[in-house]
Amino acid sequence: MVEGGIFSLVGCTVAPGFDFADFCLADRAALVAAFPQHQQIIQALTR
Repeated sequence: MVEGGIFSLVGCTVAPGFDFADFCLADRAALVAAFPQHQQIIQALTR
């Protein structure tokens, strides 16, 4: 959880050849499925 509030700023630094059409933020359920041993922190840091 972000201390003092419920919002945080997420940034993305790109390099030449990057295409936003290929970019997506990770899905909570997909992350938990791929990394079940980290479920607690994934749930704490995502919505």
